[in-house]
Amino acid sequence: RPGCGCTVGRMRNDGQSAHPGAEDKAKTGRAAIWQVALAVLVLLAGTWATAWLARAQGRQEGRRVEREFQQAADKLFGRTLREIQLFMEVLDSIRQLHSLSDQVSPAAFDEIARKGMIYQRRILGAYGFAQRIPYDLRAAYEQAGDPGRAIVESDGRGGFTSVANHAEYYPLTYQTPPGELGIPLGYDFGARAVDRAAIAAMARSGVFALGGAPAGLPAAGGIGTERYMFAPILEGTAGGSNELAGFAVGLFNPARVLAAATGDGGRGVWAQLEMAGAGGAAAGPGERPWHFERVFSLANQEWRFAAEADPGYWAPAQARAPKMIFAVGLALALGLAGALLLLAGHTRRVEVLVLR
Repeated sequence: RPGCGCTVGRMRNDGQSAHPGAEDKAKTGRAAIWQVALAVLVLLAGTWATAWLARAQGRQEGRRVEREFQQAADKLFGRTLREIQLFMEVLDSIRQLHSLSDQVSPAAFDEIARKGMIYQRRILGAYGFAQRIPYDLRAAYEQAGDPGRAIVESDGRGGFTSVANHAEYYPLTYQTPPGELGIPLGYDFGARAVDRAAIAAMARSGVFALGGAPAGLPAAGGIGTERYMFAPILEGTAGGSNELAGFAVGLFNPARVLAAATGDGGRGVWAQLEMAGAGGAAAGPGERPWHFERVFSLANQEWRFAAEADPGYWAPAQARAPKMIFAVGLALALGLAGALLLLAGHTRRVEVLVLR
């Protein structure tokens, strides 16, 4: 009551609180909490969106780099086929020179090959000629006192021994550089089953054939090793048909072919050239990422060209863009969340000051 000195009471006559500042402070606190929650939500949503965008960009970048790899591998495959074709064309030109060897002395022919066929030696490395000798002419061919005329075969220990009797023989009659084919003069290419099969295929088709690895050298595991390549020398018969009189022989070296095909343009691509089936089943399209594979016919065999991407080539290019996107997006999310937190603090201070 007026003049009594008593406290008026906590409720006004209209039912509202006698201390409205407490309710305003509560509303102000709730507003600040919501702003903080919004900042946290923005940070979480921004981080998730940035990570999703970075992954999407990474997948897109990966597809782009893989397309580049597939194009590079396909170009390398084309260059490899051209190098193989060049090897076969040069060996064929050597085969055509066989007729000249009967018209000049061995010393003169060797001088021609050594001085005038530098390009052929650079492509082939080593080459030679083999001649078909029937069994009834073996004794006449193996002249006494001339070890180069003895018909021999590999003894399986790095040496050579006299060959057993067969219906026919295909001894090596010439090679240059001497000994570079891994066999001596007189080695019989018909002594091994793998070479006999190649000679039979060549006799049937009249075209090139691939034989086995060098007989006088230890095998290097079977994959990627050198192999004899034969180019047939045909002679006409009285009946008008052609029969196999011999062949030119060269060493087909897959590693050398790939090195010539790669040159300086194979960065980031690992390539392998081998017989089909030597490295397991061929991979189907899309089964192995960063992988390129083609099977093609080479002489009488099926061969496989396989290439894979070098991780040192594609990994940095693949990871660069996603990392940049994630860093920029995270920085933006952190900046926006920080701005909202600063705004919440500023709003809280202003409202408290106004209430005071």
